[in-house]
Amino acid sequence: MQAKKCKVEFRVTTNKEFESVFVLGNTKELGEWDPDKAVELKYDSETGAYVASKMLVLGSAVAYKVCAKADWETVEVGYYGEDLPNHEFVVEKGHKENIHVSNFMNM
Repeated sequence: MQAKKCKVEFRVTTNKEFESVFVLGNTKELGEWDPDKAVELKYDSETGAYVASKMLVLGSAVAYKVCAKADWETVEVGYYGEDLPNHEFVVEKGHKENIHVSNFMNM
């Protein structure tokens, strides 16, 4: 029996404008931490956010980070350039991830 999935929307705002940003995470749908499989979030000029939706396994624990490009050299960092913990959530029906990223490494 196939695991039940539901749509999760990722919405990211940033202090700088990019063509797109990327999400890398622990699930197959989010690339299993492989930058070559990162999920691209496209800029939505109406909301000023980068947006993408993915079908994820209901009830699964998700961890992810945001990068300015599809590589670890541009991962999100804190105000002073410090490492940040992963964003984490459990997939529920209708879940929306809304986050703001202030800084990216090497950007």
